[in-house]
Amino acid sequence: MLLEEIRSGFANLQRGTVARLSALPQSAPGWIFVEPTGAFGVAIDTAPGVIVNETFSGAQLFSFQAILDGLPRLQVRLQSTHGALRNEFAVVCAQFLEPGEQNRNRIEVSNEPLAWWQRWRQLLGNAVREKAPHAVLGELLVLERLWTLGETPTWTGPTGGTHDLECLGLSCEVKSTVSRYSSEITVSGQFQLSSSASKPLFLVFCRFEPRPNCETIDLVAQRLSRFQGLSENLVALGYRPGSQARQASFALLDALVYKIDGQFPKIMPSSFVGGTLPKGITAISYQVDLAVLQGRPWPVPSLTDLLR
Repeated sequence: MLLEEIRSGFANLQRGTVARLSALPQSAPGWIFVEPTGAFGVAIDTAPGVIVNETFSGAQLFSFQAILDGLPRLQVRLQSTHGALRNEFAVVCAQFLEPGEQNRNRIEVSNEPLAWWQRWRQLLGNAVREKAPHAVLGELLVLERLWTLGETPTWTGPTGGTHDLECLGLSCEVKSTVSRYSSEITVSGQFQLSSSASKPLFLVFCRFEPRPNCETIDLVAQRLSRFQGLSENLVALGYRPGSQARQASFALLDALVYKIDGQFPKIMPSSFVGGTLPKGITAISYQVDLAVLQGRPWPVPSLTDLLR
């Protein structure tokens, strides 16, 4: 049976091996492999022009150019690196490879591997932990605007920076929503809205609407291609080249910028007795309703206008 052959292959194939699965018919071939790195999985031929690159919970589905039996083949690979779960992963691989009646399943997966992936991710209950596409898009658009205003922004959020964007003369935090009416933001930690005495901190609040033929992560990334580390930051956030989320299209309905000063509602270490969190509290998260505050339209015409 197909499942037993996959499990046996994952357990016994040497690293760097690719083998054709004998349990599949010639009309719907499939391959099993173990990479030199130890990653393991299965592959099928795919239709020309199909490009996919998705990850979640240690599994990856991606397009791959293979040379098998001396011939080039465009394939989609389903692979994992979790060796301890290889038997469980084999079940998913078997369903991925199953031809179905008159090869209908194989034709569907070959033509639309992303649709198969989305169904399985939903069935397995995967909680999408990556930052939402509109949130990433908001940060990129603010970065782009700061650059055009003559600043030298660095996108520090994906690498664990306190703020999303750091410039020589200012810091910037970006919050985005697809809600048409709510203006609430979530602040994570007591330092996210903290600023130094020498460098002011601003918050840009972006309101997006899903709409075709508007801004996407890929479009903005192309315009920002000269920024060092941009691609690496996107990958760190879970947005690999070719992933569907990078092509999700949004219209920016409006945006406001707020200066984080003494009048802005926030929780800081100084909010507590002794200037530290109460004993036993290791982290805080709270919401701020921006509707009670007066923001200025973004983008601002100049840095002078922003800093005034």
